[in-house]
Amino acid sequence: MMESVRPGLGHEHPLGGWKTIASAVGLSASAARRVAWRRRDPLPVWRYLHMVIAYPSALRDWKARQMLPLPVAQQVEDFENAQRATQQPHRGPTRLDTRGTTPPRQRGK
Repeated sequence: MMESVRPGLGHEHPLGGWKTIASAVGLSASAARRVAWRRRDPLPVWRYLHMVIAYPSALRDWKARQMLPLPVAQQVEDFENAQRATQQPHRGPTRLDTRGTTPPRQRGK
């Protein structure tokens, strides 16, 4: 592991790799990758050379924020987004409309 200094954190050894970071916050490695890409409050990870790292204090702060209740406006927005996602989009007619088209050419005749 490498040693790094970040302002306000002092000397803190970062965690390296998705499996280590995921186990620190109680997720699977694939779930941690997904959560790192979300827009609202993503998992605090950084890319360093060809690996991903996270600082334990940043992970603790992030995990504490996940336990807080969402503001009511955010809850309503999440509910509406979920409703929109479950609605079936209108796809038009279910049969292929072949009126006005020529039949396909038959081979060999």
